[in-house]
Amino acid sequence: MQCAHFIRRSLRAASALVVGGLGLGLSAPPVQAQVLEPTNRVAFVYDNTSLNNAWPVRKAWDYAMQEMGVNVKWTSSQELSWMSVSGMLHQYKAIVFPDSVAQQLTPGIRTKLQSYVQQGGNTLVVFDAGIRDRRQFFLPEPELRSVVGLDYFRYDELGVAAFLFGRVTFANAQAGKSWYIQPGRLDSTNSVVGYYYGQLRYPMTNAVADPVSGLEILAREENTPAIARRRLGTGNAVYVGMPLGYLRARGDSMLLFATMQAFLFDIAKLPRLIPTPEGMGGLVMNWHVDSAVEHDALPKVHSAGLFRPMLRQDFNVTAGPDFISVGDNLGFKATTVGRPFLENLIPYGEIGSHGGWAHDWFAFGILNGVLKDEDIRQYIALNSAAVTDVTGEPVRSYSAPQGVHPQPIATQVLAEQGIEGYYYVGDTGSPPTRTFWDNKLVSEDVWAFPLSTYQTFASLYEIRRARVRDADTLAWLNGLADFAANAKTVRLMYSHPNDLINQRYEDTFNLFLDHLQNLQNAGKLRVDTMPEFSRFMRRYVKTTFETYVNTARTQMTVTMMNPESLKDMAFEVPASMVATGYSPTSGISMRNDGNGKAVFVITSDVKSVNLRIPLR
Repeated sequence: MQCAHFIRRSLRAASALVVGGLGLGLSAPPVQAQVLEPTNRVAFVYDNTSLNNAWPVRKAWDYAMQEMGVNVKWTSSQELSWMSVSGMLHQYKAIVFPDSVAQQLTPGIRTKLQSYVQQGGNTLVVFDAGIRDRRQFFLPEPELRSVVGLDYFRYDELGVAAFLFGRVTFANAQAGKSWYIQPGRLDSTNSVVGYYYGQLRYPMTNAVADPVSGLEILAREENTPAIARRRLGTGNAVYVGMPLGYLRARGDSMLLFATMQAFLFDIAKLPRLIPTPEGMGGLVMNWHVDSAVEHDALPKVHSAGLFRPMLRQDFNVTAGPDFISVGDNLGFKATTVGRPFLENLIPYGEIGSHGGWAHDWFAFGILNGVLKDEDIRQYIALNSAAVTDVTGEPVRSYSAPQGVHPQPIATQVLAEQGIEGYYYVGDTGSPPTRTFWDNKLVSEDVWAFPLSTYQTFASLYEIRRARVRDADTLAWLNGLADFAANAKTVRLMYSHPNDLINQRYEDTFNLFLDHLQNLQNAGKLRVDTMPEFSRFMRRYVKTTFETYVNTARTQMTVTMMNPESLKDMAFEVPASMVATGYSPTSGISMRNDGNGKAVFVITSDVKSVNLRIPLR
């Protein structure tokens, strides 16, 4: 009798673990334990030998996945080989083989992975997975060749030419868009371009496509596949020839974030914890107030209606009396002549610091080695103190003059001085991130906001100087806002207030602001400041998010926890899964985003949620 009582009690406890929590008005769980299948768990595969040589790459992947809300389970190649195909399908909706950490795979894993994909699984193979044997010698062909449909490591044939530096050119503009390459990052040939640099060349494998069915080359370097997707059975195998984690660990995160959003949430269709407040897109308009030229421009910007109270913006100010050299008297003079202009900006957003005291003097002093670490610390503090003297508020945002932001010292100084978010010329094309530099995380708490670019330009001054038509400029600005809204991500654009006046952008920018206002009124986009989005992201990365379906596939269970609060956290699932007529309980709202996703938003100030959603 005691044994039977213990079994019944254990079953009730197991059931409570599965469907317990705050409940938010949910009915009591059944007495019997349920068998639930995880639907957002992703296996990241490694082998111990490779991992020991590539810990920075694993850390770069870890932080990126945390910033995307991905439920990651690091799994050894040997552990995966022990699982049955049905076990793999039950546990993992996607299996990722990252670069650098999975070079040596357990023999036989290829056959299981192929069956896994054929029966509905999804796998992503990155760069150099499965290229070595147990003795660390290169294999004559990569272990996962038959799965992805590419011979992606041809060392026996080519030697060191098995790797190359190549462009990433998408098949067409739509292919780039489907891979979440933001507007402005592709040129007229659909090649990825960078700020100032033009077409970028990435390290990649010199792969060739095999004559297999279901293979689609999404991007290439001339005849070399760079990104490919193969539909195999009812599943998908994706190959990316660039070392995504290696690139992120060195300050270039764009391809990693873009690839994972496309693979996990569009191809594998995993439920997603959305990294934006209320599951809306976000845009930061970051204005750099460099010098006394803004004394004339700012009143004209006001008169033209280009600052709107409902569209909160970031103003970063260089506060001192000089601009290019000490004593030139060309600075903004924030505490004297510039004070009334700065005070007039307070209703329109948040005012932060733009470098240290004198714009060009500070930037070129760092570049020329005249200003050392302690000077950087001193002049940023001096600049922030002047801004606070005007606003009465601590400085929480920062931008680097001329983009000169020496890592890691500059960000370490920002962290010491309470800065929460900063404009950044690294990681361009990425969402806000805790950036890496030289294989190391720069800061746990201070968030980098990579600037958005129009091909090789960023500010409106640069775009005008390049003779870009106003219609094309407006299309880029509107496209950037639409991208952020549709992808439910945050992006930053920057310029200078005087660019609007001196470059005659008043009409164009007013049309852009109208578009932003319409998106914000429709609940698709939030225009706000770097500190606001940074505070949300610091809380977001502490959130656990897990989803399960029952054996009959009639119900999805969603569990969320955050030690501070889940308020404004949101997740999405394919709208086609949710039962017709379903409405969530009090404290949670639901909307259809118009792109096939049902978006759920936590509207209550709670720390845990357990929600059961009926499925079709």
